[in-house]
Amino acid sequence: MASRVGLVYDERMCAHENVDSDDHPEQPARITSIYQRLKAEGVVDRCVQVDAREATPAELSTVHTEDHISLMQELGHKSFGKKKRRRLQETFDSIYFNEGSAVAALLAAGSVIEVATQVAEGKLASGACVIRPPGHHAEADRPMGFCLLNNVAVAAHILAHEKTELGVKKVLIVDWDVHHGNGTQHMFWTDPQVMYFSVHRFDQGRFYPPGNDGNCTEVGGEEGKGYNINVPWPNKDYGDADYLAVWKYILMPVARQFNPDIVLISAGFDSARGDPLGRCNVTPGGYFQMTRQLMELANGRVVLALEGGYNLTSISESYLACMQAMLGDSPVLKVEHDLLPETFPVIKEVRKHLQMYWPILAEEPLPVPFTPAPSLASKELEGMVIESLDEDQQWQTPPQPAIIPITDLIDLLSKLRAWDGSSDIVHDEPTSSTVITSDEKGKKIISSGELSFAGISGPEDIATVLQLSGADSSSFAGEGDGGAVEDEVATGRMEVESEFLRSPSGTMEGIVNTKAGKEEWNALGSTRKIVQNMDESRNELNASGIDSYRNVSSDLSSSEEASGAGDIVEPSYMWYACYGSNMWRPRFMCYIQGGKVEGMSRTCIGCRDKSPPLASEWLSIPSRLFFGHESTKMWGLGGVAFIDPVPEAGILTHVRIYKITMEQFNDVLSQENPGRVERSWMTGRHIAQLKKESRHFLDIFEDEWYGTVKYLGEKDGLPILTFTCPESHMKKFRSGEFGTFAPPESYRNVIVHGLVEDLGLTEEQAHDYVSSAILPK
Repeated sequence: MASRVGLVYDERMCAHENVDSDDHPEQPARITSIYQRLKAEGVVDRCVQVDAREATPAELSTVHTEDHISLMQELGHKSFGKKKRRRLQETFDSIYFNEGSAVAALLAAGSVIEVATQVAEGKLASGACVIRPPGHHAEADRPMGFCLLNNVAVAAHILAHEKTELGVKKVLIVDWDVHHGNGTQHMFWTDPQVMYFSVHRFDQGRFYPPGNDGNCTEVGGEEGKGYNINVPWPNKDYGDADYLAVWKYILMPVARQFNPDIVLISAGFDSARGDPLGRCNVTPGGYFQMTRQLMELANGRVVLALEGGYNLTSISESYLACMQAMLGDSPVLKVEHDLLPETFPVIKEVRKHLQMYWPILAEEPLPVPFTPAPSLASKELEGMVIESLDEDQQWQTPPQPAIIPITDLIDLLSKLRAWDGSSDIVHDEPTSSTVITSDEKGKKIISSGELSFAGISGPEDIATVLQLSGADSSSFAGEGDGGAVEDEVATGRMEVESEFLRSPSGTMEGIVNTKAGKEEWNALGSTRKIVQNMDESRNELNASGIDSYRNVSSDLSSSEEASGAGDIVEPSYMWYACYGSNMWRPRFMCYIQGGKVEGMSRTCIGCRDKSPPLASEWLSIPSRLFFGHESTKMWGLGGVAFIDPVPEAGILTHVRIYKITMEQFNDVLSQENPGRVERSWMTGRHIAQLKKESRHFLDIFEDEWYGTVKYLGEKDGLPILTFTCPESHMKKFRSGEFGTFAPPESYRNVIVHGLVEDLGLTEEQAHDYVSSAILPK
């Protein structure tokens, strides 16, 4: 007799949509496309239809605060007009609201509770929930990252702690969404009855949600130690073999020992091949095998709940594969066996942090050497795939990148530094005519040739000197709130990159609720359709030799001869110039070593190299300081610091420079732009180009708040670099399209601390200095 598999779907969940963007990735079509695919394949008719229902306040209160529950219930009331909802969504991270949001969120949570309860009761053997909005980012007290209520967490807590008569003492949550489920982790951090397992992109804490929560060092707290397991991928492209290796060498051994009574899957399909945000490579065949193996646990009591996934073809095919596994179908899809070189170093590192809690991981050693092979008969992959396939049954795709040589893999395993990113740097520096001198008070003033900025007399002189500017406001982990998520879509010989504007209302998942963000997403146009062809070859893309710096400057790659690129060497150290909150050393050390100071609402992740600056000094530059944008998530309501890139006679702005390594500078740059996961932006070639440019700046990230790097000159033979807004943003500030606002009190206080404690101004002088930079409306 066929297993009774429950299925819940309700079109009322389509009522939640972004009224400011017809093409937001978290859209109603996500669930309608899945359901239509299941229906077309006859899966719907084979399942028990479960009626969707709204979660009750009592159920939600098991993991959410009263205020948050009240807010979710009130969103649909007439008292919440469109303008009020828009103002409210601006206060959260990557969230939009409309009049249908409340009903959709309550139905999503209630549906998972209902299906999970029926599975626990034995009415259903297993179940699947085609729901939205997703839930695993939602925290106890706030929505976040497209998620309004934490659907899976509510169900898990109710089964483990509320409905004790069902006999569910242990719940396993498996989260394969490409983003870490920060909300779920926090809700069960100290709970030994609920194990949370997540495999996700981490990218040294720079992938959404940024920070250290998704690191493998985060194993739980108090009695929950060992029950929180994170497998952090250091980059993109991870696919079937990588995930199945994690199942074989981490998840399944621990899960069998944990012996859960039910398994809840936070099924995000943005880890699927073709997803524009996740950029990983899991195929439907991979999801089939992952699901089928989880069915071996808890007597098959498994509940699948949709989380993320933004390619409609990918999520539909992947969800179908999971349902086919739950229904007991034979596999008909190919599982790809190309393993990335970082996979086993990551697995080994994760096991190292878990072995004291799960000795089984120490008892079952990893295979060394491990030789990936593109054949289902590979001995090293034995046990990862439950059933082999005939050649004519396999889902055909072009060959993947070359197989890893055994010697290379042994070297990787021995070093165990899969995400270090370190490189040797030549200790040789370019020279410049720009120098640093001291005035009579000992304060440094930048000059060019015979002309000191402190003595600029008019526009003619200004035109002859370097255009100096800098910015010190970071986005998510720093001072401001700019940032963008690079969106590479690989389709055979073609790679399209779109940068998504991160505004105060922006989203770290890759899309924003702003006009500019909408335009960026719409600009993908046919690319989003092309990407739905999941059969394109990464090999062809790799062979195309696309320059990773193609968005930095169109002239860079073509100016080797003119710039002496053949002789360019990488500077070991440089000077980072800042004039916002980073002028206060304790705040800047948050960028270097991680942490936060009073007034910051977010914690910085720090640099890979946490060594303090070798030196710091104070300069003056002839550019106007001002505070722009209405609010940031780091500092709250109020503007953050920018400098007009055009020098202005009679204006001097305080700048503090820190001597740090180029690697640290690039890590600070990545914290300014948290969606960027490249290991190094600025190189010796960029600096050479900056020196050649008459304006001495490059728009590294064109639509970021702090996407422009500017060359200010040199000190002791080392370049001085800073960040500021792109020229296109500066035009909008001048025209009034972008607003200027007084800084938040917390942000102002940190700037004052730097000016008083480190520069030596009085409190009154420091406050007057800040006030003078607040532009009139």
